[in-house]
Amino acid sequence: MASKTAAMLSAVALLFASWVSAQCPNEVAVYHPTLRSMTVNSSWFIVPVPSTAAQKALDDFYGIGKVSLAPVPTTDTTLFPSGFPSSDHPVLVSSGFDDDIRQSVLQIDGALLVGSVYVPYVRRAGASANSILTAPLNNYLVGENGNAISALVPSTVSTLIEGIFVRLGMNVPADAAYQLNSNGVLSNKVAWDLLPNPITGPGVYPEVLDFQYEAADSFTTVTAKLFKVVLNQPVILYGAYFVAGQCQRMQYYFNNSTGAMLPRFGNVTLGPAADGLVVQLTGTLQQASPDGSGFYSGLQGFSACAQNLNYNVESCDSAAMNVDPTSL
Repeated sequence: MASKTAAMLSAVALLFASWVSAQCPNEVAVYHPTLRSMTVNSSWFIVPVPSTAAQKALDDFYGIGKVSLAPVPTTDTTLFPSGFPSSDHPVLVSSGFDDDIRQSVLQIDGALLVGSVYVPYVRRAGASANSILTAPLNNYLVGENGNAISALVPSTVSTLIEGIFVRLGMNVPADAAYQLNSNGVLSNKVAWDLLPNPITGPGVYPEVLDFQYEAADSFTTVTAKLFKVVLNQPVILYGAYFVAGQCQRMQYYFNNSTGAMLPRFGNVTLGPAADGLVVQLTGTLQQASPDGSGFYSGLQGFSACAQNLNYNVESCDSAAMNVDPTSL
C-alpha cells in the first residue's frame, strides 16, 4: 500500500511539474508578424496599498506631479464584488515565464523569467483626464536557471530603447512559472541581481516579490474582469518616450484554449526593490504594509498562460482609446 501511495504521489508531482513548466504556444504571431508577441505563463495578484504610498512610489519614479492616481471604480461590482478600501489603491504584481517571443523573422531562443510591479488606474500629465493608464515601477528579467547573460541584452534594450525600466533579476523557481512546496503551497520569489557572486558567494540580491498562495475555487474579492481591465490598460513608457507623452498597448488575451484563468488566494511580500530607482533598505510599498515588513495577506490572484501582443508606440490618449475590446 505504501509503495502504491508513493507511486501515486510521484505521478501527481510529475504532472504538476509539467503543468507549471509548460508554455502555451504563441497563437497571435501569425496574425501580427510585425509586432512583438509572446506567451506569458504567470501569476498575477492585486495588492491594496495605501494611496499615499502608491502616489509616493510614482513620484519617486516619474517625478512629482507627472503621474497621479486616478479614481478606482470600487462601486462596480463586476470588478470589485466586495468593494475596495477607500484609503487604498490597487497595485498589480506578477511573476512567471515569458516564452516563444517573436517579432518579424526574429525569435528569442528560450524563456525569460520575469517579475513586475505596476500601478494601474493612473493618469499622466499632458494626457486627457479620460485616459486611464497603468504605470510600471520596477521590472526584472533573467534567463532560465539563473542565466543573466541571456537577459542582459533584452533588459538593456528595454530600458534604453523601448521605454520599460528593467533590471536583471533572480527568480525561484529558476525554470518554471511557479513551484509546489512540500506543504502544498504554491510560491514564486523575485530578487534583484544587484551584485552576483557565483564563484565564492553569497551575492547581494535585494528582495522584490515573494508569493505564497493556493488554488481557489473562484474569484471572490476581485473578479477576472478586473484583472483583464488592469492588465490591458495602456502602459506609460519611460525615458524619452515619457518626455514625448507616449504609451504602449501591451494586450493580454485569455480567450484561447490554453488561457484559462485559475483563481488563487494567498499572500505577497513586497521587498525593498519593488519600487524606487536606487538601492534602498526599505521600499515605499514595503513600509506601507500593515506591519511595515512588506507582508500583504488575504489577496486575490490568478495563474494563466496568456497570449501577449505589444502594439507600436503611440500617444497615451490614442492608446487609451484603442484598447482591443476582445482582450477584456
